[in-house]
Amino acid sequence: MTAMTREIIAELYEVLGQINGRIKTFDRSPEAVFQANASCQRIARLCGVGPKTATAVIAARLALAVRKT
Repeated sequence: MTAMTREIIAELYEVLGQINGRIKTFDRSPEAVFQANASCQRIARLCGVGPKTATAVIAARLALAVRKT
């Protein structure tokens, strides 16, 4: 492997680490909403529904309610 190839791979690895960090940051927000919202937790009791899906359902419902007012 050439020095240039190693340098490019190292840069790409660094970028991947930054992206993973941002993903972790974004994942915390829905999790916090899920923990604080009883409706989300009730929806998550359904088979196959996790915290992110339950939070998305509640967010969509709230968006629809806001739009109707």
